[in-house]
Amino acid sequence: MPKAPTHAAHGLKDVYASAMAAMQAGEAAKALEIFGRKPMPTWGSDLTGIDFDSIKYFVRSTEKQASSWEELPEDIRSYCSATKQCFDAEKLTTSLQVRSRKAGDHMIPLGMTHACKIQDIMVDLHIPAFQRDSVPLVIAGETILWIAGYRRSSLAPVDASTTRVIEMELLPQR
Repeated sequence: MPKAPTHAAHGLKDVYASAMAAMQAGEAAKALEIFGRKPMPTWGSDLTGIDFDSIKYFVRSTEKQASSWEELPEDIRSYCSATKQCFDAEKLTTSLQVRSRKAGDHMIPLGMTHACKIQDIMVDLHIPAFQRDSVPLVIAGETILWIAGYRRSSLAPVDASTTRVIEMELLPQR
């Protein structure tokens, strides 16, 4: 797929809605074409480093939904890491965005049942205070999905019912 141009995006919600409608109608090629024609947004985080050609969808079946990292099959544990995560695309009903932390941010980390403040998670992970505002957060709507490079949430885990996977990888800056 060709790289999307980097000039200003207009009607991004319309683009997303058109692409999602085409995908739901089983017209993945048409959805991909619509997406490929649209420009990259210039607002928000810099997305130029994302290689859209390397984003893959695949089916990976497991016997049951894992509630912790240790319960995931070994091949998935060795595939996913702090810098590479997989999410069930069907369970993500809003668009994904990347932003930095905000006061009061929280998420339910994978394997836990209660929400934790992002600030507390970052302290527990020994992320230096001066770096915390530059750690990318992947969000679905207003829900934090992944503290990129560190910890994922319990939202949209890959399980036996998963038919489409969104794979994300945090690449080092060049």
